Amino acid sequence: MIKRLFAIGFIFGGVSVAWMILAGATSTRTHSADSSLKSRVSQLWGAPQAQLPPHISTEEKIRRKVESVENGNKVEKFVDDVIVRPVVLDSSDIKVDLKLNHR
Repeated sequence: MIKRLFAIGFIFGGVSVAWMILAGATSTRTHSADSSLKSRVSQLWGAPQAQLPPHISTEEKIRRKVESVENGNKVEKFVDDVIVRPVVLDSSDIKVDLKLNHR
């Protein structure tokens, strides 16, 4: 009985080590192939591109009066402030005209 448990444990340990070696080899090959293929694809088709979502904002100009004292005289100046507020987009109606240029 003890010999069987020892044999099962030995087989289980050996198979576990084999699976770890296989996983390491597969992972190494994947990462090395990924970096070399990524550069080759970039040379052929161009670098990856990212497009940011559209955003809209409104500007509101506010004129305010600023009073100060200069050389004992009361001076009134008008200062223009600009307030920028983002507008939340609920939906969009986008029309796209895509064309494929074969290489």
